[in-house]
Amino acid sequence: MWKLGLLLYPFVFLVVWINLFMLALIGTFVGLRSLTTAESLLVSILVALPACWLSARWVRRLLDRAAED
Repeated sequence: MWKLGLLLYPFVFLVVWINLFMLALIGTFVGLRSLTTAESLLVSILVALPACWLSARWVRRLLDRAAED
């Protein structure tokens, strides 16, 4: 599963980075401080690791289910 995780990490990282930046922009409507792109980049490096593990697990289950059929 680690090979699948390595393959998915760049895509998951970019998705987390974009979504975190957009979430921070939406947070300004409720009075929160907006994150810069560099700050959201640094945070997304850490957040992308568990997200990548979860997505690799999900894809592995899909592949296993497809192999059963």
